[in-house]
Amino acid sequence: MILSLRLKNFRRYRDATLEFTKGVNFIEGANNVGKTTLLYAIEYALFGRVDGYKTISGLMHPGTKAMGVELIFESRGVRYRLQRAHIRPPRSRTTINGHFKLKQVNPEGEKYLMSSDFDDTDDKLLMRLQELTGLTRRLFAVAVNMKQGTIADILNGSPQLDIVLGVTAAVMAEEELRAMALELEKEAAALPVLQERRKTMNAELEQIALRLSAIGRERSEAGELLARMGAAADPRAALEAVLSPLGAAMDRLRGAAAGLGEADRRLAEERSRQEAALARGDMASVEAGLAEIAQARGRQQAQAGEAQEELRALDQQRSGLDQQRGDLSGRIARRSALPTAAADGEAGGDPTCEACGAPIDAAHNAREIAMWQEELAGLEAQLGALLERRQAESARLEEARRRMQEGQLAEDALRRQGAALLSAEALVATRQADRAGAAAGLAAAAEQLTAAAAAATGGLYGLGMEVQLSGSHQAEQAEAWLGLLGSEISGLRLRVAEEAGRRAAEREALVALCGRLEGEERGFTARQAELEREVAALNAQITVLERKVARAERFRRVGAGFKTYQLKVRSDASQQLAVETLALHRQLTGGSGAAGDPAGDGTEAGEGEFTALTIDPARYSVEVVPKDIGESVPAGLYEGGGHRLLLGLAFRLAVVRRVGSLPFVLLDEPTYGLDVANREQLLNRIAGLGVADQFLLITHQAMGEVQGRRIRVVRKGKETVVESTRDAGMAGGAA
Repeated sequence: MILSLRLKNFRRYRDATLEFTKGVNFIEGANNVGKTTLLYAIEYALFGRVDGYKTISGLMHPGTKAMGVELIFESRGVRYRLQRAHIRPPRSRTTINGHFKLKQVNPEGEKYLMSSDFDDTDDKLLMRLQELTGLTRRLFAVAVNMKQGTIADILNGSPQLDIVLGVTAAVMAEEELRAMALELEKEAAALPVLQERRKTMNAELEQIALRLSAIGRERSEAGELLARMGAAADPRAALEAVLSPLGAAMDRLRGAAAGLGEADRRLAEERSRQEAALARGDMASVEAGLAEIAQARGRQQAQAGEAQEELRALDQQRSGLDQQRGDLSGRIARRSALPTAAADGEAGGDPTCEACGAPIDAAHNAREIAMWQEELAGLEAQLGALLERRQAESARLEEARRRMQEGQLAEDALRRQGAALLSAEALVATRQADRAGAAAGLAAAAEQLTAAAAAATGGLYGLGMEVQLSGSHQAEQAEAWLGLLGSEISGLRLRVAEEAGRRAAEREALVALCGRLEGEERGFTARQAELEREVAALNAQITVLERKVARAERFRRVGAGFKTYQLKVRSDASQQLAVETLALHRQLTGGSGAAGDPAGDGTEAGEGEFTALTIDPARYSVEVVPKDIGESVPAGLYEGGGHRLLLGLAFRLAVVRRVGSLPFVLLDEPTYGLDVANREQLLNRIAGLGVADQFLLITHQAMGEVQGRRIRVVRKGKETVVESTRDAGMAGGAA
């Protein structure tokens, strides 16, 4: 139920507030004063737009940049405040921004439920309002908001009733299911092709399995042959295993023979060196030469000692003479530096000392300098003689040292000669011992080779080779013996190599066969895995498509059920609406016993002017059976406008009653075309129908003594205002 309505800058209303009550609320005023604008404001508040207005700007008061509507309503005993506004931003000519708020009004204050400032959308607001009021936009257009001049239009049918009555849900479900089934069937159209392809792939898989089985058997046989060939010892390896000890024995004999030859060579070399050393002298001459060298060294050492003593004495004398020469040279230099004549300007003729100022005897000074120079010349002569003696002694010392060095060299040579004689004798003995050891080693190696040849001959018999190896030669014939054995071994190896080549060729053929079979097996296995993956993917696709086929069949069955349900809902709704419409029409016209002419056409009411009323379930068009005709005729074509108005009003109110008790109903000039008496009766009967808790009814005609709230609106210049609000039957009113 609407409690109040406030409009700001909405069409011709600057700022107006209207308060409504339960029951009938009459909004009266002259034509074109702005009564219908109030119903527009209610529609705008509930749904954010008004049918017939393409833009919101058409609802704004001229010259304003913002408008708003506040609707206070009650639902289930709780009050709500709904505010909706549209504001044009500054410097914008086309853009208009919408805003809304929904609050719960409690005694302790208001509580925000939704707001565009909270990022709530109009869709969420409409769903919340539908929960609170039970109104949808289509229900509002069909049954709640009954516009002037369009009330009777419903008699010709209204497709929107499918949505209001819930039939559309079944229709949409049936169409959606049919579309879904068709889409699934389109998707499953490739199912037969996929099934045939799977059949072909499965056949190929069977062929591959057979081929893999054959390849497996062939590989197994080739593998067994290869394993047997591999299990048999390689003849070359077996031969080498037999010949290996013989080869080692031959190597030992070859090494022993080479060792004996090397021992003979070294013994010959040492004997040659010994003979050369003996040719240079024996040990007696070496010892005599050493004694003579020792005596000469003694004499030379004594001479060197004497020369060194003489040199030391001469060096001491030279040091003393050098000191004396230095002293004399210093005195001569100092005296020569003294003045020999008086300085210019001095009194007397003798010079004076510059340091102390004492007079200097120049003649005496000259005599002393001459004497010292003679003494210095004598010292120079002594030093010259001394140097000559020293050079002679140095030469004598060097000669003694040279002879001593030559004696040492001769001594060293004699000692080396003696050592060589001794070493040659010892080395010859060593080489003789080495040669005896090498001969013994050769004999032992010959015995080992004889034993190895016998063992190898037995081993060759074990390998199936009847060969007698040479093994009875003497050690001195090692070279010939080894050559004969080598020739025999080469022949054996050649025979065995030919056998090994034959076996290798057979093995390579088997390996190639196994490789080819393995390659074929890998190829077929890869193809098998690929086919299995493709078959698995194909099975998945086929399963999905089979499920889609099954779902399509279910959708069609369910869709058929919805089709049946749709027809049943329409039929039931049409029958019930027909009954309700006929009953409401009789209530509105007083057909339950009241006399009169409610339709204004001279027909008595009695039990009602129609014996029957039907509604076509396909189009919801109304047909009636008038008593005076006795047959069904379209209600929209029967008699005058007052009659069609009452039938249309009854039909719309029947829809209201069917969908449930609605909070309010808006009626715009529902008595248009009725006379005064029938108009008052109709208005009184509308209030007593119990279809809705509240009626907001617009009229510009006199209402007589009909009970209800009267709200009068008038024009003041270009603005519409609320002139008065009063309740019928009460004195005075609230302005």
